[in-house]
Amino acid sequence: MNNPDPLSNVLKTWRHKPAPSPEFAKAVWARIDAAEQAPAPSFFAQILRFPGQLPLAASFAVLFAGIAGTGTALAVNHGQSTDRMAAAYVRSIDPLQMTTTPSAHSHS
Repeated sequence: MNNPDPLSNVLKTWRHKPAPSPEFAKAVWARIDAAEQAPAPSFFAQILRFPGQLPLAASFAVLFAGIAGTGTALAVNHGQSTDRMAAAYVRSIDPLQMTTTPSAHSHS
């Protein structure tokens, strides 16, 4: 029932044999000579030669720095507020600190 596609059979048997270029080897050696005479690129130039990888790596670095910075800021803020709350609580229940702390009377 299924008739095979004749184009599929033609494509399976088709082969392309390009004629060799007489100048190919000469052009290859000319590029090799030019590359050997060119100055070596700097480290940053070598990195920038891979444009598909650099933005991805930079994106991950920025993302990681942002997450690390946010986490650090939250941890420091939490620690400071915990210390302030603990000190305020101790001042509110310790009679000695109530008498020596000038700001304790203004909050009561």
